[in-house]
Amino acid sequence: MKSYSQIGQDLFVQKLIGDKGYFIEIGGYLPTEINNTFLLETLGWEGISFDIVNYRDQWACRRTELVVADAVTLDFKTFFEEKNVPGIVDYLSVDVEIEGQRYLSLVNCWKAGREYKIITIEHDSHIGYSESERKPQRDFLHQEGYFLLFGNVKNKDGASYEDWWINPKFFNFEKISSLSSDGEYWGDIIEKINKHL
Repeated sequence: MKSYSQIGQDLFVQKLIGDKGYFIEIGGYLPTEINNTFLLETLGWEGISFDIVNYRDQWACRRTELVVADAVTLDFKTFFEEKNVPGIVDYLSVDVEIEGQRYLSLVNCWKAGREYKIITIEHDSHIGYSESERKPQRDFLHQEGYFLLFGNVKNKDGASYEDWWINPKFFNFEKISSLSSDGEYWGDIIEKINKHL
């Protein structure tokens, strides 16, 4: 199965959840290139994508709605209620580009009162965002009861881009937590999941 994500996030989510689900994507960017939800949509997933840049013309090829909004200030609670976003969302992707705003987008989205089975969130610690992004993200999600399954997920050049989280209550935690790692290349993570889950 082909990945359209930057570092295999779509394959990770598909392996853990399957071919049907609901996603929220904060930082959708282009509709197919380096996109975390295009593959999922082709498999039958539904959801909503957000970006601060207006890519609506490019997104005409997608079923998924692209909402042009600032995720740091958007009233997610009202928006989610209007769109009937389920109380339990299978996948939350957070990938915005301004330092500090990934964390702020995450916290703002949390005000909508949803639970998430899987969260992938970019932190770009490889370019010095450890204190402004990775640390506050981790502190917040640990406090909320999420488990860091794969920390500092790397691309081919060895740069640590992201953390991949799960909500333990939606998985066989004993089995899945045994796969946990830090600083692993994303392709090796997918291969490990294929072998053991």
